[in-house]
Amino acid sequence: MAALSLLDQMTPVEVARRFGSAESVKIIESLSQTNELLLDAYFTQASDGTIHKTTQRSTLPTGTRRIYGQGVPSQTSQTKQLEDFIEMIEAYSDIDADMADHAPSTKALLESEDTAFLNGLGLTQLDDLLYAKRSDGPEYLNGIYCRFGATAAADPSNVFKVETSGSNLASILIMKWGPGFGEMFYPRGEDGVGVHREFRGKQDVMVSAGPPATYMPVYRTFFKAHFGIANRHPLAMKRVCNINPASSTGDNVCKALIAARNKLPPGQGNVVLYCNSDVKTIFDQYALTKTNQFYTADDPWGRKITMFGDMRIRQLERMLSTEALVS
Repeated sequence: MAALSLLDQMTPVEVARRFGSAESVKIIESLSQTNELLLDAYFTQASDGTIHKTTQRSTLPTGTRRIYGQGVPSQTSQTKQLEDFIEMIEAYSDIDADMADHAPSTKALLESEDTAFLNGLGLTQLDDLLYAKRSDGPEYLNGIYCRFGATAAADPSNVFKVETSGSNLASILIMKWGPGFGEMFYPRGEDGVGVHREFRGKQDVMVSAGPPATYMPVYRTFFKAHFGIANRHPLAMKRVCNINPASSTGDNVCKALIAARNKLPPGQGNVVLYCNSDVKTIFDQYALTKTNQFYTADDPWGRKITMFGDMRIRQLERMLSTEALVS
């Protein structure tokens, strides 16, 4: 297994191992079963409680050429302030206490149900990290897709087209994770690094308000995942869109992919390619004859993973193949 780089030591699971608890590690590992964004993302505390205030540099000083006896003007860089918000996903699990007590192992039954809840929360988390918009309500964060321009012409450095016509299309996302690039964050000062599972024990809960009201004894568990995502560099997130799973060729997809990869900003970061199974199939078929570009390697934790150049390929099944054409 490869040694962990400094950035791989700051992914959600590794941060939980260092600053959280054994319970938070288990929770994030369960969430990552259905949300592979958590495997590589740079993870940090929110800079201001539940708000992550960051500075994005928009221009750099260029300097001025001079000759003897001639002055030069002073210059400064220009920045803009960004605010990203924590999203809170929470759930209660209520299991009929008698059913649990009559099971061969009450603990195993409760653990099995907890796993199902955490996998489901991971899917909800992934959906929102991809597609949520703050404009839909204050309970939502701004996901990845809403950060791109509506057309390739409006955002030419970040949006790259494969096809120019069609429907039921898919996209690839390229993320550069690291300080100053793409970041995920959790509430500042929270011991559980934003995730928590609390067994509340046996409780009587109302089943029906009636009349008459009815009650039932249950084993109750509370879950929460509080998280956010930020993009601190205007070039750190790319979208390769208009991929037709039925007709797009590996050549055309890879040409757009290379163009997008070469527009990422310089500097140290984990570069990861995200796609669904339809697009991954295009890659896998193309790789049968292009082994110099696609190859299998171990990720830093010893898991087999497909690579394209220096990019890890992660499969996110919540990414759609029903997207509209991007003009």
